[in-house]
Amino acid sequence: MTNPEAAPNVADMMVSLDGNPFERGAMVWHLNRDIQVRLSGLWEKLEATTFSSACKVLEHFACNYSAAHTSNMCNEYLRLLRFAQGQPVSADVIARYHMMLGDKAWRLLPVRAFMTRWRDLGYDGLDLEALGFLEQLSIKGNPKGEAVKSLDPSIGPLSDIELLGINETMTQAYEAGKTDITDLAMGLLLSAFGIRSVQLTTLRGEDIVDSKNKRGDPIYAILIPRAKQFGEGFRSSFKKRSLTRDIWDVLEQQKSFVQEQFVNLLGWACPDKLRNKLPLFPNWAKVSEISNTVDLLEALHTDRLHLPSRGVNYSLKRIMQKFVIHSERTGEPLRLSSRRFRYTLGSRAAREGCGPLVIAELLDHSDLQNVAVYTENLPEFAAHLDETLTQQLAPYAKAFTGTVVNSQTEATRGNDPTSQIRDHSGQGTGNCGYHGPCGANVPIPCYTCTHFEAWVTGPHKAVHDHLLSERDRLIQLTSDTTIAAALDRSILAVAQVITVCEAQLRGTLTADEDH
Repeated sequence: MTNPEAAPNVADMMVSLDGNPFERGAMVWHLNRDIQVRLSGLWEKLEATTFSSACKVLEHFACNYSAAHTSNMCNEYLRLLRFAQGQPVSADVIARYHMMLGDKAWRLLPVRAFMTRWRDLGYDGLDLEALGFLEQLSIKGNPKGEAVKSLDPSIGPLSDIELLGINETMTQAYEAGKTDITDLAMGLLLSAFGIRSVQLTTLRGEDIVDSKNKRGDPIYAILIPRAKQFGEGFRSSFKKRSLTRDIWDVLEQQKSFVQEQFVNLLGWACPDKLRNKLPLFPNWAKVSEISNTVDLLEALHTDRLHLPSRGVNYSLKRIMQKFVIHSERTGEPLRLSSRRFRYTLGSRAAREGCGPLVIAELLDHSDLQNVAVYTENLPEFAAHLDETLTQQLAPYAKAFTGTVVNSQTEATRGNDPTSQIRDHSGQGTGNCGYHGPCGANVPIPCYTCTHFEAWVTGPHKAVHDHLLSERDRLIQLTSDTTIAAALDRSILAVAQVITVCEAQLRGTLTADEDH
């Protein structure tokens, strides 16, 4: 068979689990905004009857299972066909393929599921003896969780210091006008909830909710669409999570931005009843194709207007390129992905004593089979932080992003008494160069702020010692290193300031001696 146009072309329209229509008989199925299933490879490898049967099986999966699962089955079955080099898929071919795969034998698992359903649906073209042999094979699943178990510093869970650095950098960058509200909203949601990219990009404005409790206090929450659940289509079920007021404010700003951009792009206002149904993170190229309200209504029944999932990692990559955040573990710039935030959430929950059921709920798993990696033999990030260790880690973490000045007179706002930053004992440590309001609980957050101008002769050693003492006190009081670790990035920033100041003072003394 060489002519794809000769393929069966029954012009029935099917609907994927995500609500996207696709044509039975077409060579490409667009199952959702992220995934296309291409059938031309199967067409080239199979005779007509077998190809038709294989497509019917894939149709079943496309309509009842996730697009990713359907695509994976098609790709792995095609991989087997290519190995067969034109031979029918027999028990002998599967045996040789299994041997060739070696420790990647897990690739046969989706093939087995595909062929089993083929048999159960009763379609022609399947070698039952081959399936029987495949069902008898003992196949280990794809190894999972290695990055978590080893705390891989490049792709595994983030340390507390790294996570704090990311959150601080994103917020400061937005306040300085160096990044936009969309990137900030994405970053804060990933950090707070460790949600999958597909869940993040499936959010709509209506999912950001607020209410009041019986006492009249405000309650902020987000309804996170579930993903990877059997039989559940696009936005069919949700998990409710509490929001802080700060994150809620950011998401409300993102909602307003989307609604304003919609008008700017299309030139007409979205009807009030549909404004909250717009994606929180739209695919603007697709939005620009909307011509009228009827078209908009149709699009809102699918994921057509939502940003593809890969857009999340593009956003993270963009943030990391603009604002280099260093790891105190490697000294190298951090590499970020949505998966690392999920690893971090699960690992932090395990370290705080949460059991498998709680971790599964946090990560939105429907069972416990993939959460054991967080609770079994999980290495612990170093809980002990002393003066020697901070001096070693500080150059790698690069937590101090401000400047060092010789005195208050050199500071940007040196003549403004309200800009002076004082330590816990009331002594001056530096100045704030920011000309706007700041709600930070000074002086501790100042050491990781780009606007902090530290005095070269400031009592930074006393601040450092105080923070280390406070960290030890919190551990003794709560027996919880996670609470104490909230100070770690500030401690490393102060240690870096001490090093910079000492070097600057040595340089001044050397210059004086030369004179």
